[in-house]
Amino acid sequence: MISTDKQLHLLITSVADLDQAKTLAKLLVNSKLAACVQCYPQVSSIYLWKGEICEDQEVILHIKCLKKHMPKLEKLIENHHPYDTPELIALPIDQSSEPYLDWIKTSTQP
Repeated sequence: MISTDKQLHLLITSVADLDQAKTLAKLLVNSKLAACVQCYPQVSSIYLWKGEICEDQEVILHIKCLKKHMPKLEKLIENHHPYDTPELIALPIDQSSEPYLDWIKTSTQP
């Protein structure tokens, strides 16, 4: 059964390497603010920073969480992220399977 309960969010950020990604991912899951973090290594990022075009290899993190945890997640990421201006993009998930949503809820209980 598909749930349209819009509690589930996907938070996206990026870091410079896989070690940083794993450290941040474990911190988020251990804190029970995220149920799962997927790390996608070797992403080429081209961006404008301080007036210059930059190109770097990064790791993208997809963080599965509940909307109610977003303020704490944002603060934790900002406090432990290696970048001065971390990417933080939150996308509401309009639909998910009920068992998956239940798993997220159970995994993020204090």
